Amino acid sequence: KRPRTNIAMRIKRPGGRERMRRTEGPIIMTTDNSERGHEHAHGPDCDPAPDHDPGSEHDHEHGHHHAFHDMGGEPRPGFIIQEHDPSEFDKDVDVLVNLLASKEVALVRPDERRRGIEELPREVYFSVPYYQRWLYGVAAILVEKNCLTTDEIAATMDRLRGGES
Repeated sequence: KRPRTNIAMRIKRPGGRERMRRTEGPIIMTTDNSERGHEHAHGPDCDPAPDHDPGSEHDHEHGHHHAFHDMGGEPRPGFIIQEHDPSEFDKDVDVLVNLLASKEVALVRPDERRRGIEELPREVYFSVPYYQRWLYGVAAILVEKNCLTTDEIAATMDRLRGGES
């Protein structure tokens, strides 16, 4: 279930008059932060992330854009929720991602992380655990901003696996 919040909707009445109506609706995030007064977060040696249209499919019948991971309203079996204690990996990724989003570091904003996750290939998105998606999404954004290269990531992975010292 998507998080919901009270939102204001602009309703156009006959005759061109407009009124605002408060309603409950999904929380909608945007990568355009100009309205919120935020600058794109990037470190001293990193480039700002370019504007992106998330990989989406268009529902011509209803005029909606949705990506493959957005299953709201789709006829699917219910989700199986399994309570579990987070692994050390889960905790490490959570700390790392929150550090990268902190005011002091400000390298990957939450909306950028979300976009990085949403742009994962379908087969990756559905085959890896939740926090691994976070890690892949953040890595993609850091590469996009020229903070890291794919070669640096591969070399670090090899080193961590014991491939080189």
